[in-house]
Amino acid sequence: MDQVSLSDIVTGAWEEIKGYVLKALKEAVEAVLLEEQRKVLGRGRYQRGGSRGWRWGYRQRKSFLTPWGSLEGLKIPRIREEGQEVSWLRKNERMLKELGEWIFSAVVGGMSLRRVSSSLYLLLKDSLSFSSISAMIKKAHSEIEQKRARPLRRAQYKVLVVDGVMVTFRRGYRRRKGVLLVAVGVDEEGEFEVVDWEVRRREDFEGYYVLFNRLYERGLEEVELVVGDGFSGIFSAADFVYPFSKRQLCLVHLAKNLERHLADRSLANRRRLRKEFWWIYEAVSREEAMRFYGAFKGRWQQRETEMVALLERYFPLTIAYYACPRQWRHRLRTTNIVECFFRNLWRFMGRFPGFQDEEHSCRVLGTYLLGVERYKKAQEVLPYAL
Repeated sequence: MDQVSLSDIVTGAWEEIKGYVLKALKEAVEAVLLEEQRKVLGRGRYQRGGSRGWRWGYRQRKSFLTPWGSLEGLKIPRIREEGQEVSWLRKNERMLKELGEWIFSAVVGGMSLRRVSSSLYLLLKDSLSFSSISAMIKKAHSEIEQKRARPLRRAQYKVLVVDGVMVTFRRGYRRRKGVLLVAVGVDEEGEFEVVDWEVRRREDFEGYYVLFNRLYERGLEEVELVVGDGFSGIFSAADFVYPFSKRQLCLVHLAKNLERHLADRSLANRRRLRKEFWWIYEAVSREEAMRFYGAFKGRWQQRETEMVALLERYFPLTIAYYACPRQWRHRLRTTNIVECFFRNLWRFMGRFPGFQDEEHSCRVLGTYLLGVERYKKAQEVLPYAL
């Protein structure tokens, strides 16, 4: 039996409904334009008062690019005042200020403006001047910086989940290593978002201190819990900036570390350790987890003294997440929130050569986050347009 590609089916289905979407979008846009014209004039049709301007028919826009395709023959209302047309819409607005693939290519891939322009023409059958492309890219960079610098409330996030991932910089023929540090904030409802990031030569106390301190200076002065692997200076940096917050050690990192300290490292013994270790944290309360931990120690103490001693040392840092609401506290047992973000980022980055240097990697991450944000907004608008 021949297999069918899901992506081909989705693409085909989209092509079938694309016409209906664009038709509905065009009607909605033209209705909004008429409403905006009424606001500018200060009166409705066949009414008196308002400004001295008058309705003056329509002009047609050949095409206007949207995230769902090109709107053809868009009717734009005109306004006349003292015998001349009044400009009430921005001039030279060639397309929506949405981040598309060409912005990603320009920022992430380091493409020249000439290559971006030629790619746009091949992709969209439309061309933009170099100055227009440059202005849009600069605007995107400005939005990225504004996103990183936006003020935060004193206790806007209850939890900070922090982790780092190794990256390679490809400036010229030289390749060198670096690390991308990311902080994800979790609010009272359990919703989370990337709030800041830092690119350093290595994952250490200094990098995490700069990251935490910038969040503090932006207004996030109180955090109840900091989640991290605990082995890269995360908690030491948090002690300086958020000394009164609790610490939650990533259970995945700890479990792997415990395996390395087993005297008997056979597959069967490691599997048994994993099963019994995670059973501790299936408890519904902190007190029950402590009882499970006591039973675990009784079973392993005699033959795996070193491993049990390591767990005993870190155990107080593994149950701090129980203080969070039960509905979403399970997300805070590990740094999976950040690591899932890294996986999506690398899936996106697989289409491009990679990072050039520290500054470029910061722009890439910011551009990716802006793209995700714009995509979510577009998804919210699409059902309405349908």
